[in-house]
Amino acid sequence: MSPDRADVAAHLKQIREIHAELVRSRGEYDFQAPALVSHADAYASDPTRLRRYATTAVNARIMQFLAVTFMKTYHFLDAYLYGIDRKNPFAALSAARSQLEVYAVTWETIEVVRKNSGG
Repeated sequence: MSPDRADVAAHLKQIREIHAELVRSRGEYDFQAPALVSHADAYASDPTRLRRYATTAVNARIMQFLAVTFMKTYHFLDAYLYGIDRKNPFAALSAARSQLEVYAVTWETIEVVRKNSGG
């Protein structure tokens, strides 16, 4: 059973609203990016310092991942809507696939954080 035009239009309207919200919220991610190297080995002999490092570095990297994921989602939605508006199936399909890959990475990241939290 294929969706009717009203369902497709409503879904497209929802996608455009998400895209607009991402545009509005782009300036809200103001934080210092953490170093992209790990200092865990250097602090391994000092559990107190290692724990303090972990609470700041892990949280900062999660925020960085969140900001980058929102930016990717914005650009993929932009490409998807471009493809829809210009009737270019390649742009729409490529953007949709890329967003699915972002969802997969995000899901795996959440599972890793959940598995390792509290330790």
